Amino acid sequence: MYEAHAAPLAREALDRIGQLYKIETAIRGQSAEKRRAARQKYAVPLLAALHAWMIEQAAKVDQGSTFATAFNYAFNNCDALQRYLHYVLERIADHPINRIEELLPWNLIDQLQQPTQVTHALAA
Repeated sequence: MYEAHAAPLAREALDRIGQLYKIETAIRGQSAEKRRAARQKYAVPLLAALHAWMIEQAAKVDQGSTFATAFNYAFNNCDALQRYLHYVLERIADHPINRIEELLPWNLIDQLQQPTQVTHALAA
């Protein structure tokens, strides 16, 4: 969306998402417990701030715009996205790169619908 519109709104969204990637880069190679603690300390507040920012921005954009469509999609899938993120972020650092496709959303549908794994993922 940023390349298509060169909009500051899209740039800020990408920057906010990029902060989450920086956390993952910083904790790569650390123990699972240290990664989990760092995510709770740094990523969870960033995700909450991203969500709050999106709510604020969604109220300002034209409801027929591409941005409104993107925000509405994110809001409608927020719970599923959070389950997916928690599940994948807990596993990605130790997952073999040659099998990374196993962590794609469409390959995890069954795992994320099972209560014990959802509970475990949300506890990360």
